Order: sequence, then structure tokens, then C-alpha cells
Amino acid sequence: MTNEHSDITQLLYGNQRVKDTLSRFLSKQNGIDLCSDSRTAAQVLEIYKEVSSEPNNEKEIKIRFLTDINAENIPFCKELMKISGEVRHLTGIKTNFAVRGREYIGIATLKKEAQQQEAEERLAHSQSYVIYSNVKSIIEQQQYLFNNLWEKSIPAEHRIRELEEGVQSEFFNIITDNKKLSQILINLTNSVVKEMVLLLPNDKALIRIDKLGIIDSLVRASQNRVIVKIICPLSKVNSHVQKKITDNAPDINILHSTNSRHGMYIVDRIKFLRVELVKPDAENFLDAIGFAVYSNNERSTELFRWMFELLWNERMVNEKSKHDNKIQDQFVNIAAHELRSPAQSIVGYTELMLMDPEYKQVDKKEGYLDAIYRNSLRLSSLTNELLDVSRIENQTLQLDKQKFKLNDVISFVIKDVQKQRHRLTIGTEFRRSAKIMYSNLLEKEEQSNDDANSNDIFIEADKERITQVLINLLDNALKSTKENDIISIIVQIQEDGRRNLEVIINIKDSGMGIDPKILPYLFEKFCTKPSPGSRIRGTGLGLYICKWIIEAHGGRIWAYNNNIQDKGATVSFSLPILR
Repeated sequence: MTNEHSDITQLLYGNQRVKDTLSRFLSKQNGIDLCSDSRTAAQVLEIYKEVSSEPNNEKEIKIRFLTDINAENIPFCKELMKISGEVRHLTGIKTNFAVRGREYIGIATLKKEAQQQEAEERLAHSQSYVIYSNVKSIIEQQQYLFNNLWEKSIPAEHRIRELEEGVQSEFFNIITDNKKLSQILINLTNSVVKEMVLLLPNDKALIRIDKLGIIDSLVRASQNRVIVKIICPLSKVNSHVQKKITDNAPDINILHSTNSRHGMYIVDRIKFLRVELVKPDAENFLDAIGFAVYSNNERSTELFRWMFELLWNERMVNEKSKHDNKIQDQFVNIAAHELRSPAQSIVGYTELMLMDPEYKQVDKKEGYLDAIYRNSLRLSSLTNELLDVSRIENQTLQLDKQKFKLNDVISFVIKDVQKQRHRLTIGTEFRRSAKIMYSNLLEKEEQSNDDANSNDIFIEADKERITQVLINLLDNALKSTKENDIISIIVQIQEDGRRNLEVIINIKDSGMGIDPKILPYLFEKFCTKPSPGSRIRGTGLGLYICKWIIEAHGGRIWAYNNNIQDKGATVSFSLPILR
């Protein structure tokens, strides 16, 4: 080898010259990566010993040695493992080269025709040509090649144990033959000893593996105390297979999941089969699948088993949560229905008593009837809210849409709320008499209805539910607004992002505003805070119901605090209007 500082690529030949080149290459520094076929381990060991024993070579030489370990070269590899750096195995490797910081050598292997030759003779004549280079680009290419091969290899200890103890070699196979793949799955299922877990991509996958006989094998395995876990989309389509499993092997656990593009089968935490789904609706396993990955790689198997356990635990939590929610919904529904009738009766009878001059005079001082009336209204409102939430959660709340004039509904709600507030304060000194101002600010002068004047706004919606939203928002505004302050209802028309007309209803109060801490969660369930000057906390359901109603109509709802001068807060919602 010549001057390292100039770019050189040389072809060196001759057995002694090849050996001398290897010796000089190994003796220069640490950090050498050497890749060779199965026949070269002995020569590497011989040269390594010679270089290490030289008097002027004081520091230990460390190498990464990659080779194909077999029964013949095990002794040499074991010795290299003790005295050099790290040794790894890669099946079928045929290339011979070495690379380090600034040099590369490639070794050409020439085979002797003689079938019988001593090891020493073979070592002396098996390498005849060496390509030497210090060109940077060549070194980088070879280093990249070595690193890729190194990543695919396994530790020498594992390979030696496989050979000496008869343990199966590690494999990582891509299977594209569907018949072979189905047989692998059958064999895997029949070989299970302790545990098999299955992640199926869709509901029909359970039917497809049943046709292969996999379910029957799993039933027998479960009866022999094998742990079987299945994550699979469950539906009426595969209900007969579910019943078959439940009836014959109740210990097999099945959890519901969503559809995916891959299936996973893991046996005894040793082997896994990952299958691609290409035709979800196919009736047979062979028609449904694409390629598959089949391996007993320890790290990959453990990773997929860990991922399965994460999914399993998540599904367990989801199932428990669904069960708990179902019980809760049933209780709320029953409680709300049971409370509704007596609450309405109390409200009705109390109203009659308050209108009777005799009872009114008796109760004027103590205010018992007034207290009963107010709280019975709260109870009635609570039961209605609970029923609405139950219907929303169960997706049974229906909208009865009809065409109507929004202006009339707003005017009716204002009068109704004011009347209700007046009735709540009969016989008491305290009155909440905030003024409600209603204005219609139309940005568009023309409406689509020929028989309507320019201020009429027609929408197609559930009149009762829109009334409910307006009452709820106006009632909230009144709760936070002081006596003689103003609540403004401002209606305007504008175009949405798709250039469709929509009406915006703004309800602006002049109270204390909304606590910034709860403002981002204002329309979520149970988000509430006591009104200023009151210890009574609302249910936190009214705005959640309002949000659902408005969004079910294709609208939006939002809230914000007004500026410092205006005080208070504004709640706005939009609804599409008829053209």
C-alpha cells in the first residue's frame, strides 16, 4: 500500500502479498469492520494473532467481524469472540471485504478444484487478489453496505447456540404464496402450547379463519388450558362464530375493535405472522390476503406482543367504560322519568295556589309557596335536561323541522321569560328587572320570501328546540345581569364561508362575564360555576344541550367576554336561513 494522502485504487495479487496487505490493514488502528464468507474465519484468526503478537503493537486491536457461522468454523469464531471485538452471523454471506476510517480492501476468493485439502493449504490459497482503495466515495459505499449487513445479522452467541443445541435458526420471511401462508397459519395454531393472540382486521376475518379450521383448533387449545385472546370487529355478520366460541370455549376472550388493514397472529411469544388485508369483503382467506411477514425474531415478536397488549388493555377500558355509561344512562333515564310527573304536578298545584287570593295573603309574609314554586321549576328543568342528555347520548333525540318566522319566536321568548321572571318574584321583595332590548340589524335588504317584509327572517328548524335554546341563553343572561342593566338581543344576517346566508343571534349581557378558566369548556357537559352573588350552581347541562341542538341544525354556537367598557359576555349562535 502506498501513500494514504493521495487517492489510490490498486489491484494486488499473489498469496503472500495478499496476506501482507491484510496484516498491515489489521495492524494500523482500531475500528475495523470485516465481512467474510464462512471459509475465512480461520485465516482472520491467524492474521489477528500474528498482528497482535508483534512487539511494537502495544494496543489491542478491536474489530467488528461479520461472517456465516457454521459447524466447521465454530471453533475459530469462538476464539475470535474472546480476543477481538464483536462477532455476528449472517446466513449465506459470500462477500469478503474490510473497511476502516480511510481505507478499504476487497478480497477475491478463488476455489481450488481439489475436493480434499488440508485446512492450512486451503487458507494459504483461498485468497489470491486484493483490491485496495483510499478513495472516500468507495469507502463510504462499503461502510454503508457493511452497516446494513450488520443490522440484519444476529449475535454469534445465538447462532452457535442454535447449532450446538439444535435450536431453530432465526428467520424473517416475506410470504407471497397464499396457499403456503394459509398452511403456515394452520401449523402455527396447531403448535400453540401456552398462548395465542389474534388481531383480526375486520368482522369477516373471523369467518374466514373459521373456514380454515382455526377456530376449531383454538377451541381445542382453550380446552387444554391454552390462553387465547382475540381482538376483532364484532357484528351480526360473525355472530354465529362468536356463539360457536362462547358455547364451546367460554375461556376464549374476544374484544371488539375497529377495522384495520392488517391481521396479526402471535404464538407463545415466539413466532408471529403479520398478514396484509387486500380484499376486505372476500369470503375465503386465500382471496382476502396479500403478502405476509412470518418470523421468530425475538425483538420483533416481543414488540408486536407488547403492541397487542396495549390494544387489549385499551379495549378492556373501553368495554368497562361503555358498560358503566350504559348503566348510568339507564339510571338517569329512569330517574328523570320518575321525577318528571311529580315535578310537573307540584308546579301546577303551586301555580294554582299562588293565584288564589286566600293562599297568596297567608303566604305573603313567609314566602313558602314562592320557594316551593321556584324549586319545583328547577326540578322540572333538571328532569327535562337529564332526559335530553340521555336522548343525545343514545342518539334518539329527533328534530321536527318546519318553516317559521324567527322574529316571532324571539319576541315570544322575550315575553315568556319576562313573564316567568315576574311570576318567580310574586310575594317577594327581590325583583330581577333587567331590560331586554331586541334589535334586528340586517346586512342584506332582500329576503327570499316574496310575502315577507325586509325584516322577516324565515328558517327551517325545530321550532320547539330553537325556543328552548333561546330561553336557556336568555335565562343565563338574566341570572348574571343586575337590576336595571340591559340585555341586548341582536339579530343579523351574513354569508358563511361557503357564501350561504345564515342568521346570527347575539345575546349580550352586562353582568360579571364568564370565568376565563371555564370559557374554553363552556359548552361541555357539567361545565358550571355559581352565578355571582349566588351559591346555587347550575347543572352544567343547558349549554351542552344548546350546542347539540344548534349543531344538529347545521349551525354554530360560541361565547366571549365583552370589552372592559361594555362589561358582561356575549353568547352567539348561527342558523342557516331559507333562500
